[in-house]
Amino acid sequence: MPFDIAAEQTFLTREEAALCGLSRFWTGRPCKFGHIAERYVSNRQCVQCNAEKTVKRDRKCRAAYPAYRMFRSVLNRSGQVLMGRARPSKSVGCSKDTLSRQIEARFTEGMTWERYGQWEVDHITLLSAARSLKHLIELCHYSNLQPLWKRDNLAKGGALASPLRDVICLLSASFQKSNANRTHHEVLALGADAPGTLSGIVRVVCLPKLAHKLASCCRHKSLQGHRWSNPSPKVHR
Repeated sequence: MPFDIAAEQTFLTREEAALCGLSRFWTGRPCKFGHIAERYVSNRQCVQCNAEKTVKRDRKCRAAYPAYRMFRSVLNRSGQVLMGRARPSKSVGCSKDTLSRQIEARFTEGMTWERYGQWEVDHITLLSAARSLKHLIELCHYSNLQPLWKRDNLAKGGALASPLRDVICLLSASFQKSNANRTHHEVLALGADAPGTLSGIVRVVCLPKLAHKLASCCRHKSLQGHRWSNPSPKVHR
């Protein structure tokens, strides 16, 4: 029997929702774009249409404005480590314009906004050094951020336990021979303060002979407590 979304919702008019102090109402009728979704009480807009417009607008801004893309990346990274325990925007503690000025003031020779991607935003004191939630929130603050070339950020490596650094070195050395561009960029995409992204690299490039070493590193006591994006990455032969 097909799933009937209307049967799972309680019909509620805009007036009834307003009287109850709700922000959304539900009629069960599709919007002009065919979405059967809730509507906002304030403007009658379809919730799904609004979400899709937001995503499109965000993608457009990311493509056109490197500073905006950088700001969103910082918020996303903060959100990953905070895991809902605090608001990323409040922890970073500034607006996009303020962060852009802060980062631009710390540009080194050769850094421009057009070259964002070749450099990235680094946490001066690594997030992995946090010993409490309060300390972690402090480390997410924009005053702890600096622009750093990707290669330098990877070399910094302070957040990675030595066994994990060994795996990264092996991955880089093994695959640069067969697919230099892909391996180089995939490995450099791993921020030195973001060990959880390693599984993304392993899914793309991983030698069978490294599987055992990687498993040993994942069980290493110094890595306990880290959140891995995929605890069981697939190994492509």
